[in-house]
Amino acid sequence: MTAPATDPLTPYRSGSAEPWTARLLCELARAIDARVVIETGTYLGETTLALYQMLSARPVCSTLLTIELDYLRSAAFVERFKAAALPSSQCCLTIQQDDALLVLRRLSPGQADFIFLDDDHGTDHVTAEVRLALRCLRPRGLLCLHDVMGRDALCEVVRDYGGISLDLPRLHAGGGLGIIVKE
Repeated sequence: MTAPATDPLTPYRSGSAEPWTARLLCELARAIDARVVIETGTYLGETTLALYQMLSARPVCSTLLTIELDYLRSAAFVERFKAAALPSSQCCLTIQQDDALLVLRRLSPGQADFIFLDDDHGTDHVTAEVRLALRCLRPRGLLCLHDVMGRDALCEVVRDYGGISLDLPRLHAGGGLGIIVKE
C-alpha cells in the first residue's frame, strides 16, 4: 500500500518513519503510560522529536533514550534538537551514539516501558535486537518495529515473537508497523 502524499501536519523526509506512524507510536506509548522509552535508529530524529514532545506534554518524569550508530547522524540530531529550542520539561533525553545491540545488552531487565526499533533492517540483526529488547521491557510493555512490510519484510520476525504487523501507507520501499506485547 502506498500513500499518495505526505501528512500536511508533519514534513516527511525520505527514510524516516511516516508522520502517521510516528503519531501512532506516540499514541501507543501514551496508552500504556510509558515513562521509559527507547528508540534505535535516530536517523534524522523525526520520530525522536515526536516521542520527546509527547513525553514532555505529560506531568510525569520520563526518559527517552535514542540510539544511533552513525556518528554524523547522531551529532546532527544533537544540533537539530538544540536548534528546536523546545521548552524545558520533565522528559530526560539521552542521545547515545553506539551500536543498538551493545546498548540493549547493557540495560537492566524490565527497565523500559516502550521500545521502537528502526535501525539495521537485516533479519539476523532485527531478530537479535527483538530478543534483547524484550528482555529490557517490563511485563505488558510494547515493542514496535518499523519497516515490517515491503522491502525488508520483517513481519515474519514479528510473527515469530507473537506480534502483529500493520500494513500502513508507505512513502518508501518499506513501512508498516510491527507490535509485540511482552507477556
